Amino acid sequence: MDYRRTHRPAHPAALPEDLAPLLHRPARLVHIAAHGEQTVGDRLFMADDRVRFGDGLALTRADILSATAAPAVVYLSSCRSSSIDAETLGGGLSLAQAFMLRGARFVVGATGNLDGEVATDFAPRFYRALMGRPLSEVPVAWREAYLQTRAELTPRRKHLMRMLRVFAR
Repeated sequence: MDYRRTHRPAHPAALPEDLAPLLHRPARLVHIAAHGEQTVGDRLFMADDRVRFGDGLALTRADILSATAAPAVVYLSSCRSSSIDAETLGGGLSLAQAFMLRGARFVVGATGNLDGEVATDFAPRFYRALMGRPLSEVPVAWREAYLQTRAELTPRRKHLMRMLRVFAR
């Protein structure tokens, strides 16, 4: 797999140039680790899902939907990036659903608040399980990583794994 890292300047207005490779060039896999946000308007379907990076840069649902390309696999390591709530069930889109609509084959994301320890334990296991496999086996790799991570959690913390999901098209 080809892993590329891009530098993002620390200013919020940088979205179009800095995230252009993510949104306009095909990639096999993209891992996004950022703070997930949902802003709710005064009416249903007015919420705006986004992930905000530490430097203030944000990636919104609208950015994803206006993209000309989508990665084959997207890993959204952020809270509520794949939320299933009244808005998404009623026709709105989570970030995961936006990537799927744009053409991603698989999206790994969280339906609620993602525990930081769970996220940092799960991701390397997922990538180790995926290594050497075709991308069509993302759900198999996800399951292996899920079971390994869950097995190491204390009984009081096992419920935290329910937030992680894999979506397939």
